[in-house]
Amino acid sequence: MGCHRYVLTSNPEITKLRRAWDAGKTIEWVKVYALPQFVRFNHGAHALASVSCDACHGDVGSMNRVVRSTDLNMGWCVTCHRDRGASIDCIACHH
Repeated sequence: MGCHRYVLTSNPEITKLRRAWDAGKTIEWVKVYALPQFVRFNHGAHALASVSCDACHGDVGSMNRVVRSTDLNMGWCVTCHRDRGASIDCIACHH
């Protein structure tokens, strides 16, 4: 439940999500972003670096349904890493 313990907690769709989570039911996800299999992405590392959700996902707090706001292509990610002083070593994102 990560973010949704705190974000949009009164949203009816999030309420359904929380109930399923609490009941231990499997949740059917509809992916908004799909990265290639050779890309490793860790939300936790980004959260620890204080990268806000909207930096990559847009203003999800105002979206009724999450939509893709960026392409999340390699150039976009590398630019963000450079701007923030994060690693641009290939192994940081590729395996």
